Amino acid sequence: MNLTTTLSLILLVALLSQSIVIFFLIKSFRNIIDELKSNILLSELKADPTVYQNDRKLEKVREFSLKEKTLIFISPNCSTCQVLYNHFSSSNSNLYFVLLDVFPEWNDSRVIVSPELFKKLNITTTPVQINFDDQKEIILKKVIYNESDVTVA
Repeated sequence: MNLTTTLSLILLVALLSQSIVIFFLIKSFRNIIDELKSNILLSELKADPTVYQNDRKLEKVREFSLKEKTLIFISPNCSTCQVLYNHFSSSNSNLYFVLLDVFPEWNDSRVIVSPELFKKLNITTTPVQINFDDQKEIILKKVIYNESDVTVA
């Protein structure tokens, strides 16, 4: 082997090892950024100042804790949502209904009006269920088709 071939092989090995290092660095940075994004979302949800509840007087709830809660996003125009509300409105204390706007017929202490929650959690259809664990992290997000699909935290 001559000197140029040896130098070419050394250069090739060096470039390959640099590429591998760069690949793993990018992968690590991507994981860190994803984790930061999820932490920012959860910190915004922990103290959402636009969450309203309690007898439709629209009193602001300073800290609505998502800890071990089940949220069902509903709409008055949805027939499945009406069935779900009638079925679960008086049953479980960890289950809350979230509306975009005030709806007078659904006047319950477990009905929350929060357009921001719809936006932050990217809810585009109803009914949708989201469960949170004791660390306030989302453990379940799914579309509901009937009352038997609901799993309460």
